[in-house]
Amino acid sequence: MSLLWNVGVAALLAVLWTASEAVRRLYFHPLAHIPGPRLAALTWWYEFYFDVIRPGQYVFKIQELHIRYGPIIRITPDEVHVNDVGFLDTIYAPSMIRRDKYGYQLRSLRVPGGLGTTTDHDLHKVRRESLTPFFSKKNIQYMEGLITDKVDQLKQLISTHVARDTPVNLSDVFFAFSNDVVNNFLFAHRTDVLASEPKAATLRQNSKELLMGININKHFPQIPDFLESLPMSISRPVMPPGLIDLLTLFDRVREEIFMIKKDKESSVAHKKNIGPTGKASVFDSLVDNPNLPASEKTLLRLQQEGALLVLAGTESPAQTLNIIFYHLLANPALLEKLRRELRAVPVPSSWTQLEQLPYLSAVIEEGNRLSFGVTARSARIAHEPLTYTPSAYVSSTCPPSTRSKSYIIPAGTPVCTTTLSAHTADTVFPDPFVFDPERWLGDAGKERRRFQMAFNKGGRRCLGIELARAELYHVVAALVREFDMALFETDADDVAFMYDYQVAMPKMGSKGTMLPIPSTRVAKQFFTHLPYYLQLRASKILISSLFVWLLIFYYCRVTLWRDPHSAYFQDRHVYELDYSLHREREAWHFISQHNSGIDPPDYVKSGSTPSVCIAMVTVRRDSDHYFEASVGSLLEGLDERERQALYLSILFTDTDPRVHPSWDQKWVGRLVDSADTYNVTEGQLQHLQDLEKAKNFYEKGVFDYIYALRACQEVNAPYTIIFEDDIILATGWFSKTLKALSDISQRNQQPRNPWIYLRLFYTETSLGWSDSDMAYRNMPLIFGLLMLSTFSSLSMLRHTRFQWLHLDTLSIVVISMICVPAFTALVYMAGKYNVMPLHGVVEMNQYGCCTQGLVFPRENVDGLIEFLSARGHGQTDSMIEEYADQNQLTRYALAPPQLQHVGLKSSRNNLDINTQSTWAFWFETNDPAKLRREHATLLEDDDVERMLNV
Repeated sequence: MSLLWNVGVAALLAVLWTASEAVRRLYFHPLAHIPGPRLAALTWWYEFYFDVIRPGQYVFKIQELHIRYGPIIRITPDEVHVNDVGFLDTIYAPSMIRRDKYGYQLRSLRVPGGLGTTTDHDLHKVRRESLTPFFSKKNIQYMEGLITDKVDQLKQLISTHVARDTPVNLSDVFFAFSNDVVNNFLFAHRTDVLASEPKAATLRQNSKELLMGININKHFPQIPDFLESLPMSISRPVMPPGLIDLLTLFDRVREEIFMIKKDKESSVAHKKNIGPTGKASVFDSLVDNPNLPASEKTLLRLQQEGALLVLAGTESPAQTLNIIFYHLLANPALLEKLRRELRAVPVPSSWTQLEQLPYLSAVIEEGNRLSFGVTARSARIAHEPLTYTPSAYVSSTCPPSTRSKSYIIPAGTPVCTTTLSAHTADTVFPDPFVFDPERWLGDAGKERRRFQMAFNKGGRRCLGIELARAELYHVVAALVREFDMALFETDADDVAFMYDYQVAMPKMGSKGTMLPIPSTRVAKQFFTHLPYYLQLRASKILISSLFVWLLIFYYCRVTLWRDPHSAYFQDRHVYELDYSLHREREAWHFISQHNSGIDPPDYVKSGSTPSVCIAMVTVRRDSDHYFEASVGSLLEGLDERERQALYLSILFTDTDPRVHPSWDQKWVGRLVDSADTYNVTEGQLQHLQDLEKAKNFYEKGVFDYIYALRACQEVNAPYTIIFEDDIILATGWFSKTLKALSDISQRNQQPRNPWIYLRLFYTETSLGWSDSDMAYRNMPLIFGLLMLSTFSSLSMLRHTRFQWLHLDTLSIVVISMICVPAFTALVYMAGKYNVMPLHGVVEMNQYGCCTQGLVFPRENVDGLIEFLSARGHGQTDSMIEEYADQNQLTRYALAPPQLQHVGLKSSRNNLDINTQSTWAFWFETNDPAKLRREHATLLEDDDVERMLNV
């Protein structure tokens, strides 16, 4: 019983953790806002399915997902893929910008000590700098004879086949060629795989099988770990031949390094170790490098470095040569055009001479493009948040509605663009799967080169790019010039990219058959027993709960769609004006009455001792004008006592106020208490004109705000309100504000920090779930406690005398582990503001936004003016928050907001902005009749009457 209980508890805890983690990944993960399939966001098993079950297909599945979800998608719980070559330089940034690699993607290669598998940016820089001189173009030109010798051997091999009238397997000989070149370039020992075609075929097949195991290694690294932990006598018989070849390479590297160190210890002169290739080994250079720490010169590290350099230096050039020669031989016109160009250069030709040939260069670029280089995802991790905005290069296959929305990618997120995405971008490469060297010619071709990803980009670009290019130029030029070749039993599928095993692989060919997963039998058994399953009480509970859950979800979708952080949020309707339009019509009617030249109505202005001074700063706008509606909604509906209790000052902040359309309007003099422009010295006015002309609105905006605050200080009212001129105020706003100020004054009778402002406007965008909320911070614990308590309660009810409460174990598990988390998730999905709306006066020391309407107590305004004057430049709202933080001043907000921001342009810089970013989501739900009733009631409130009589 004890064992069963322990197993049950362990299983329960596992289920609890799994459920809570699933909810976190889907709804509360930093990447939850990134589009993509839910399964990919939920689990890595989604990637596993397309990597292993449908082997090597995830890179193609990602392309399909972009067609549905747009240019940016979440492809695993932690990783983002961008199908937009305009974003390549941000992801694959230059070396001066920190970009780490994603260790999860590199572990399958089993060589963490290699340059290409180094995750840390700084360590990669150290390792690369130690190798860069050896792989420089200058050094490769110096070693060019090594390449041309191998090209001569390759020509001799093909000539032998021509003499014998036998076909040659170009894939095998190209593999042997590139393997020999990279080995002889790196090491002092000499290899000659090209001398034996059977050996070349075996090594290529072994390498292929090794690469085909990479995807499994990525998801289950424990398998190769286990094999490597066994004694060699046991593990070697079960190892893949490719892994044995890799271990053999390790042995060769170890032997060379051992000899290098031995020679250095025994030699007084410490001469460079010159091998039979006539050059120094790369490891001789590394061991001799004084800039490398001892940890970088260990045997294991250097073994892994050498192995990775050989693997990369073999596969990439061989793959590109296969692509180039297939397409040249399949398109005789392209082949003939290249031959004509090659006749213009001497034989033999140097690499430098061949590089000057535009069509040869175009052929090689196109071969690199369709070889796709390293096809596996190569994500970068930025140390700063990245902002992705779709560029003009977004694929035309992405839905139009997704090509304009920007996304913030949090710091620390692996972000990538596969070479398949980059090289088949139809906005850059029309007909992307057609071999067309012409696309690389001319200025357009030069522009396209910045989207070439065959050798990666940025600070992590392939170290051996110049060596690979030298090989490609020499082989293509030599074979095209000297041989008439034709395809033999080869079609497009023999070179097409069909599987992603770190590099592009074509069809499996005749060397094996892929066995399907026997899923049909499982499905048949399930459907055979389906009637039985449906009769289970647990199934009935699950189906009933699902039906109720869907009803609740639909109800929430219909009623709780205004919270911007809700899963039910509907942005198509939430920004529609409703109450604001009603209020705007009332405001315009009020203004037009008092702007009439014929018998305008009498209007009471401020009394001798106003309770509040209101300053509204206004400026001429190039397009829409909101000022009249702002003032009209401010004044319309006030009774005489309210109007006498406020002093309304309008500041026209154009240096020439006559350009403002309301400057000389009659209603201004009839309704406001003072309408002024700048009363400053000529020097100050000239400075303001210079700021206005230079559009330096950060400095001018701060000056205007200070000017408005000082104007109200002179009125000597206990409170100052600063409004912007693109707002609509609700009916009864003033009485509610006075009631709130009375509430604050009563609170401040108790010991507490002084306050700086009462906010009349805020946006719920900043009020979503956060770590400061106990319910969110402890969400996994809450889910766990609810499931555990439900499980325990239902289990105990089985021992009561009420038979209908006796549930079987499976039903209890369904209720506690599935139903309870599902219904609890509905609460979190509703969004924080739907669950916990704000009412009355609340402290808002964080997440307050913007300066549309702020009420300041007179006693703290002078300190704020002094602070703003000292700064003189910046965002006013940010500086007010900074002042409050420095002086530990409390900030309040009146909920719900009493005004709406309706401006489409910033009053500070007249630039286009998105109104939706500064929006009170519930303001439009106001009921005009209800607001009038509340207004009438408040006017009889004792606290409001006392404030009116201050």
